[in-house]
Amino acid sequence: MDSLVSFTLERAKDDLTYARKCIEENNLKFAVDRAYYTIYHSVRAVLFLDQKDLKEDSEILDYFYRHYIETNLFPPDLYKLISGVQRIRNLNGYDDIYAVSADETERQIESAKLIYDAAEKYIKSRE
Repeated sequence: MDSLVSFTLERAKDDLTYARKCIEENNLKFAVDRAYYTIYHSVRAVLFLDQKDLKEDSEILDYFYRHYIETNLFPPDLYKLISGVQRIRNLNGYDDIYAVSADETERQIESAKLIYDAAEKYIKSRE
C-alpha cells in the first residue's frame, strides 16, 4: 500500500477513535466533527490510490460520487450516509441554535465506520 494512502487511512481510523472518545465524554459537537473527518480521510485515501489529490470537501465528495459511486465501485447507499453526516456536521458547526443529540451522534459515528470499513476493504482489494 502506498504510504500516502496508508497514512491517510490511518488518519481516518484515528478520527473514528477520537469520535468515539468524544461521545463517551459527552462532547457531541466534536464527535460529529470527527465522524465527518473519518469520512473525509477515508474517501481521500481511496482517491490517492488513483493519484487524485483534491483538498476541498465538496471536490472530494463530488469526485468520489462520480468516479466511485456512479460506476458501482462502491454501493450507492454509502453516498446517502456521506450526505447525511455532512448535513449534520454543517448544522452542528454552523447553526448556532442546532444541538445534536447523543442518538444522532451515535448514528453519525456508525455511518462513518461503515464508510471507513468500505474504504479499507476497497484499498486492500487493490493491493
